[in-house]
Amino acid sequence: MLDAGEASTFRRGVGFLIYVAGDRPDVQFPTQLLAQWLSSPTAPALLGLKHLTRYLIGTKDKYFYYPRGDGKVHELTATSDSNCATDGDIRRSTGCGVISAAGCCLFTFGRRQAVVSLSSAEAEFYACVATVSEAIATRRLLEHAGLGRKTNDGYDLTLRTRLDSSGARAVLNRQGVGRIRHLEARVLWIQDRVAATG
Repeated sequence: MLDAGEASTFRRGVGFLIYVAGDRPDVQFPTQLLAQWLSSPTAPALLGLKHLTRYLIGTKDKYFYYPRGDGKVHELTATSDSNCATDGDIRRSTGCGVISAAGCCLFTFGRRQAVVSLSSAEAEFYACVATVSEAIATRRLLEHAGLGRKTNDGYDLTLRTRLDSSGARAVLNRQGVGRIRHLEARVLWIQDRVAATG
C-alpha cells in the first residue's frame, strides 16, 4: 500500500488520465486498468501510472488527422473487439469499440463488461452490441446535423459492423440464444436489426 501522499498523487494522475483518455484512444485501456486501483493504490499501480505518463509525454505530438471532404457521410463503421475474462479477480472481459466515418475516427471506448462471459464468442458479442449501440447514437446525431446521405425521408447513413470473431458473428446472424443458454435477453435486439438489413 502507498502512503497518503503517494496515494493522493496516484488518484490525481489517474483522474487526469480519465480526462485525457477521451481524446487518446491509445491510453483508454491502460487507464481503465489503473482506475481499478483508485480505492487502494499499490506500488505496482503507481509504477504503471509513471510508465503511462512517460508514454504520453513521448507521444505528445501525435494527433488525429481529419482530411477535408465533401461534408457528407455515407457510411459509419463500427469495429469492436474484446478480451476474454483476463481479470483474475472478477473474471469480467473488457470490450472496446471504434466508430469511424470516411476513414476518420469519431468515437472510441474501452469498458469492462457488466456480465461475466463464459466464452470468447460471448465476450465479443457483448462488445459488438455495445459498439453498435454507440454507433446508432452517433448515426442519429450525424443525421440530425444533416451530414448523411439525402433521401426522401431526410438523411440516411449506412451502418457497417466489423468484428473478428466468427462465433460472435454466428450469434448475430441467428435468432435466440442457441447454445449460449445464459446470454442476456436484453441484448438480442441486435439480431432483429441484422435480420432486417439482410
